[in-house]
Amino acid sequence: MTERKHIAIVASLMLMIAAGFVGAVKAQAPQQEQLLNGLRVLMWPNAQGDRVNARLRIHAGSAFDPQGKEGTMKLAGEVIFPNQAARDYFVEDLGGHIEIVSNYDYVQINVSARPGELVPMLETLAAALTTPTIDNETTAAAKTFQSRQVAEAEADMAIYADRAARERFFGTFPYGRPQIGTTATLEAIDFADLRFAYDRFFKADNATLALSGNFQSDAAYRAVRRFFGNWLKSDRQIPATFRQPDAPSTALEILNATSGSGAAEIRHVIRGVARSDADFRAVEVLTAVLDARLKQRASVDPGADAFVRNEANLLPGAIVFGVSNLNPDMKPKIYGGSVESIDAVKLVGSLMSLPVTSAEFQTARNAASSAGESSVEDLWLDSHTYKLTADANAKAAYQKLTLADVERVRQRLAKQPAVSVWIVRGVGESN
Repeated sequence: MTERKHIAIVASLMLMIAAGFVGAVKAQAPQQEQLLNGLRVLMWPNAQGDRVNARLRIHAGSAFDPQGKEGTMKLAGEVIFPNQAARDYFVEDLGGHIEIVSNYDYVQINVSARPGELVPMLETLAAALTTPTIDNETTAAAKTFQSRQVAEAEADMAIYADRAARERFFGTFPYGRPQIGTTATLEAIDFADLRFAYDRFFKADNATLALSGNFQSDAAYRAVRRFFGNWLKSDRQIPATFRQPDAPSTALEILNATSGSGAAEIRHVIRGVARSDADFRAVEVLTAVLDARLKQRASVDPGADAFVRNEANLLPGAIVFGVSNLNPDMKPKIYGGSVESIDAVKLVGSLMSLPVTSAEFQTARNAASSAGESSVEDLWLDSHTYKLTADANAKAAYQKLTLADVERVRQRLAKQPAVSVWIVRGVGESN
């Protein structure tokens, strides 16, 4: 074989591989429709699938909870299916499942069924969502269901530390308040609050329905038009505009844990970026670098669980540095000083002061591109929530990042003020 023929064959193979790759990415793009009431519909039919799945996302979350009634938006999602019997129908009759997911940015109802049960699945979801029964009885049932989650959260020392740090950093800004509420705020919510939240946000033009699995798109879209076509649209959209939080106090706050288990919890928080920020992926890589550094620092205490999390939201969120279940005797070693020197200057400052090395960058970029990979449906739903371009190949986007991108972000975030919260036992309520 001549050299010219060899090159031609290799080039042809590369073009075939590239075409296949592009085709695979394009195949991820859904069939997109929109009802007259504004409901956006995304469909991924797959004749080989063993399920049909529906994800219905309301593009508003607990950031819109009234102050003093935290947990309202999550509860508004739960009251759509207020009791176990309503949820068991998806499992026992349709052979699928149901879950309700909520956070600061959205409320999402996920359901599934056997392929032949697409129509009853959509009919049941639409009936519950478009004409919910929100009264004293259903509100009480939903509150009973959610109160179990609240009780578990309040007994968890790590969650207590997360909440305390966020509250200290954000104050009354929505991201500083608990997403699922507390025992006290849950008690303050009544059915009128849920009705008000539903009427404001649970509207067709503030929602996206994603369908995937074994179904025919024409039949599915007819069913969607039939069952969701009467869902009311909003009079006006409610934008996520909130007064920005005041500058946080950087003095160490010491709190006494009255419940839960574990030796001690430490949290430091700095301001992060919004999910739609052009530097979001660079921050994800930097977070992976910082996470590895903190784990190495905390390895002197084999029982400690160290982490760094990038918690991005519709508006700029937080980067959280945490050490859980910390042995008090190990604090000086981790912080490089005395026990009294537990503050962000000792930890966050030292972690972020060093430039990112090429080896750290390569390892962190690989970790960030593989961590928490979302389904294609959630990628597209995120594109609607956060006003992003749906990216079916996130790994390729991470590969475009350079060490210079991450270094620039490190230098930018290193200037952010940080709060420090230490959760211990038997030291008084605060200091």
